[in-house]
Amino acid sequence: MKIGFVAVTLLLLGILSPPSCSARSVSRRRRHIWAEWSTWSPCTRSCGTGVSSRNRDCLNNKHKPVRKRTAQCEGPRTETKICNRQVRNNRSYD
Repeated sequence: MKIGFVAVTLLLLGILSPPSCSARSVSRRRRHIWAEWSTWSPCTRSCGTGVSSRNRDCLNNKHKPVRKRTAQCEGPRTETKICNRQVRNNRSYD
């Protein structure tokens, strides 16, 4: 029982780390980073509510785009937003 308490205390203090958090696995996760977002695309509709989007590439440690679906960047590759929304009297109209 006392050994378990000591191990938990060391884990909480950050002195001991679980096996899955080895330095190798942490460095592997940091290999890929996101590039800057592209500019927003033109709205899909010139009149009324449409959609605009932007993308970013996942980059390897040499700052080259990673094309594999297994790229290790966290978060979305694409963002979308509503555009050309017409608002009158706090109501949205298409």
